[in-house]
Amino acid sequence: MISPIRSPDADIPSEDRKELKEIYAHLEQHGDAVKDVSFEVDNVQAVYEHAVLNGAVSVQEPKVTRDKLDGEVLTAVIRTYGDTTHTLIERTNYHGVFLPGYKAFDQADPLDVLLPKVALEAIDHCVGNQDWNQMNAACE
Repeated sequence: MISPIRSPDADIPSEDRKELKEIYAHLEQHGDAVKDVSFEVDNVQAVYEHAVLNGAVSVQEPKVTRDKLDGEVLTAVIRTYGDTTHTLIERTNYHGVFLPGYKAFDQADPLDVLLPKVALEAIDHCVGNQDWNQMNAACE
């Protein structure tokens, strides 16, 4: 797995190095910000095609990632406006904990005994910040 804690000069696969450089560039331009928001969808191909047809920019066409033990996921990445991307994830044929390469963590977090439980009950709204004097252009 890649992380901005790693050096882009580390001995890592070229695809991971490319993604790590993108993360560094995003951090330099935006600081501590959201680079990608993921959505689990029933049909990546249909959502991707509909979004691109209606003006979204394709960042990554639908792609299958496999895990010999747990199956496969289909993902695609689009950008609507600004630099934040949206990863579409279809897990219909995947039975693992999250995505290929991830493993369940079975140990209890020692902070659980100190902190209150916080349940996510609803999402009130999402905000897409706009640059100065760009709100009307974004709405059009």
